[in-house]
Amino acid sequence: MEKLRSHPKISRRIKGGKTTEYDAHMIPEAGPKMLARPYTNGMVVAGDAAGHLLNNGYTFRGVDIAIQSGVAAAHTILDARKTQDYSTRTLQGFERRLRSDPSLKDMYTFGRVPGYLRKNRLYTTYPELMCSIAEAVYRVDGTGKKKIFKELRTQAKGKVSIFSLVWDLIGGARTF
Repeated sequence: MEKLRSHPKISRRIKGGKTTEYDAHMIPEAGPKMLARPYTNGMVVAGDAAGHLLNNGYTFRGVDIAIQSGVAAAHTILDARKTQDYSTRTLQGFERRLRSDPSLKDMYTFGRVPGYLRKNRLYTTYPELMCSIAEAVYRVDGTGKKKIFKELRTQAKGKVSIFSLVWDLIGGARTF
């Protein structure tokens, strides 16, 4: 942070300024599996502290899910307050509420996506492979064309095994 503040283009703009507050933290991507259970005796954990967010590869949602999980936590605590019983047994109603809330179902449906998205091949090998296949298939050069599967095998050779490619496709289909 100090290196940024001392940069000539920044320092002249903030000269005389005073930092009053700043905060940052990592976004937990483990999803609801981040905690074995988001409740225990006398406590419920909601929002991003409990991994209540959604990363399904094409959208990232957190605030709406955090609000809904907070509402579910509040209802659970109010129920526990009626009986003055804040035990794990009573607070497990929190997880039931989370799983039954229609606006939170996606969080469980796509809970395995972050793990799948950690595959480096998705960002390196496969885009290059798709571009090289498309280039070979659509190139007009007066020569005959291979069938697409044969072209795939040719282009994949030395980059990724067909087994890995199929395994990643199956994994993606199961995840999404």
